[in-house]
Amino acid sequence: MADVFYNANYEIKPLLEYVFNAPWFYEDKNVGNLVKSPVELIVGLNRQFDINYERPAVLMQFQRVLGQVLFHPPNVAGWPGGRNWIDSSSLMYRIKIPSTVLNGGVIDFAGKADPEDEAFLATQHNQQDNVNQRVQTKPNWDKFLSGIPKGLSKTSIAQFLLEPKMSAALTKSINSSTDTRAMVIELVSSPEYQLA
Repeated sequence: MADVFYNANYEIKPLLEYVFNAPWFYEDKNVGNLVKSPVELIVGLNRQFDINYERPAVLMQFQRVLGQVLFHPPNVAGWPGGRNWIDSSSLMYRIKIPSTVLNGGVIDFAGKADPEDEAFLATQHNQQDNVNQRVQTKPNWDKFLSGIPKGLSKTSIAQFLLEPKMSAALTKSINSSTDTRAMVIELVSSPEYQLA
């Protein structure tokens, strides 16, 4: 890649063409290895399903619970990223948020807070008296479902939504699903959806 970049007089386009046309770029071992940051997860979900929040402040609560509040990094280096996004307290939230948002369910925002966030959360206490709050959303299911080409198999839909290969259990589950909407919610609530 360095040779391509140098020989192209440091032009980015030839380097990107080289990378995106290289067979190794699409090998299974190189796909779906990056854990999405909380913001990537939330923004990706919102864009994919064109979600409208009746109470947009819930997005800040998602960020705080998952450990990445935009414009408030833990230090000048920013967030550590990678596997640091997944721990015992955040993994269940990450898996629960898509189904909660897409079904308008209730989520408990009483997760653990970092010591640095406690002061911020204390100032917000009067706004969060009830930590079990209904996440009032309106996903645009008509737009999402109309974007799926007619006759596309369940496996193809899953491969479009997920970066890594599906596990055998997930493949079996989606193939037995009779409702596309329920299948999609199951896909975005899977561990595989956490990867990019």
